[in-house]
Amino acid sequence: MFKLTRLLFFPTECSAAERQAVTQQLRDAVAQSPMVKRCMLEPTLPGVLNGGDFIWHMQFADEAGYRACLAQPHWREKVEALFEGKTFKKYESVAYQGGLSGARPVRLGYGVYRTLIMTMRPGSSAQAVAQFEKELSGMPRYISSIKNWQMSHATEASGSRPWSLVWEQEYENLEGLTGPYMDHPFHWALVDRWFNPECSQWIVDKVLCHTYCKFKSPVLGPDA
Repeated sequence: MFKLTRLLFFPTECSAAERQAVTQQLRDAVAQSPMVKRCMLEPTLPGVLNGGDFIWHMQFADEAGYRACLAQPHWREKVEALFEGKTFKKYESVAYQGGLSGARPVRLGYGVYRTLIMTMRPGSSAQAVAQFEKELSGMPRYISSIKNWQMSHATEASGSRPWSLVWEQEYENLEGLTGPYMDHPFHWALVDRWFNPECSQWIVDKVLCHTYCKFKSPVLGPDA
């Protein structure tokens, strides 16, 4: 699957009705686009960091399908016009081929989707980046609250940074993320050092997107 994730930041003065109208316009555009195989457009939950007001996540059969979708006249008129105008205060966007993934033998009918979008600091060595990715993708082996996951490299991106890495997970509930994931020794004793400016192994840019929302149907794992 090829994916596009956009984090939508509405102006503070934007009313609930105006937000609903915009999100409905996006849903209508998706409904008219057979290239979109799966879509999730949900409000973020409290506590996100540079995570936006909504997560808009779409999946396509391949990159060709993604590009064909963006080339549709109605998409340019109804969707890209929103992003090129003043509808959003800002947005973060990353397109990527689905990468290394895994899943536990549990069926998620609903739950919490979380994505961490990041990039590496300039000058980070290829060896350090490879070790970081190995440890990051090793987290589900030790943290049982992660039910489905995927780590992918960005094909193209825009926003606050030239995003390069996307780390997605699904949980049964928010507590699985805020508790066992964040508090696990594998996280704070091993993986966290790559994010910590006070550690010599620091390679992840301090500006990142840590965001999550509820989902009604999983977008990762065997049930997606």
